[in-house]
Parts: sequence; structure tokens; C-alpha cells
Amino acid sequence: MKNFNLLKSVFDQYVDFEPDEWKSYRDLSVVRNFKKGDIITKAGEVENYLNFVTEGLGRVFVLSKEGKEYTIQFGFAGDFLSSYASFISQTPSQTSLQALSSLEMISIHKDNLEALYQKSKSGERMGRLSAEGLYIWKEHREIELLTKSAKERYLALLHKNPNLVLTISQKHLASYLGVTPESFSRLKKEVVLDKSL
Repeated sequence: MKNFNLLKSVFDQYVDFEPDEWKSYRDLSVVRNFKKGDIITKAGEVENYLNFVTEGLGRVFVLSKEGKEYTIQFGFAGDFLSSYASFISQTPSQTSLQALSSLEMISIHKDNLEALYQKSKSGERMGRLSAEGLYIWKEHREIELLTKSAKERYLALLHKNPNLVLTISQKHLASYLGVTPESFSRLKKEVVLDKSL
């Protein structure tokens, strides 16, 4: 039950589920656990689950033709984390989903979510609000990449979850911030120096 309490607290900010509606959502969802390094959804596969992180850390990344990885999103406890475009369109994903630590997620299959939408007004509203939230996050991320420095983006990430950010590899952080690992190493030292002043 503990893992569902976090999800319910997030939902409660947006909709008032009736007890039977919430029970339906719980009954249609599964708790999934992954080990560090596990690829949960691979590029080329169809994403069948909408995932909510309850413990640990995951990421969504894309691979360039040259084999270079670009991290698009990190997912901490309290975040939704899926290959969204694939989930919505049910077409092969262009991104991969990976556990960066031991990872626990509450997942609902696309078919079950559609069934919930059919019989629950609150469920349908939650789906719409989730899609709107994702759109807002995506726009903020694009604006952040265009208007903020790598240092500002790194500080924002540190502010969100400093304990877990410190466990992310330099390679993954650099790819998320859009800098080389060498540049990130210098940036990290700069941030540490700033904090010590």
C-alpha cells in the first residue's frame, strides 16, 4: 500500500477519485521492480505501460546514428516516466527507458488505462491533466535548453533531488545537460567551489 500512497497523493492534487474509482485504478495497476542498468523499454519496442516512479531513479534516452546516448529525462520518486509518444500512439518507441538504480514503479497497461477512462470520469480527467502536464514539462525543458546555461540546468536538477543526482554517472548527466563529460567535470568543480564560498 505504501507505494500507492505516493501516487494517490499526486493524483489528489488534481482530481477527487471516488473510493471505487481509486480501487479500480489500483486493481488495474501492477508494481514492477527493476535492477540498476535494466532496460525497461527498448527503442523499437512499443511502450505498453504508463509508469509512476515510487522508489529509485530512471531515465529516458535516445541513441544517435553514431551510437551516442542523449538523456532526455530523469525520473525520481513522484515522477511519471515512460516512452510517452510510443505509449500514446502505440507505435515503436524512438527512446529507451532504463533503471539507473534499483527502481520501483507502479505501471498501468494501455488497455487497462483505456478501460478505466471508459468507466471513470475522474480517471479520464486525470489522463487529460497528465497529458497537459507532460506538454508543459516538455515545453519548459525545451525553453530551459535554449535559455539557461548548463550550470543553471545542473543546479535545478540538484535542487530537485540532490541525493539521487549525486549517484548519476557523469556521462548521463553530461548527456542530459548537452555538454561533453569533460565540460561537465569542470562545471561540477565550479559548483562545488561556489558552494564552499
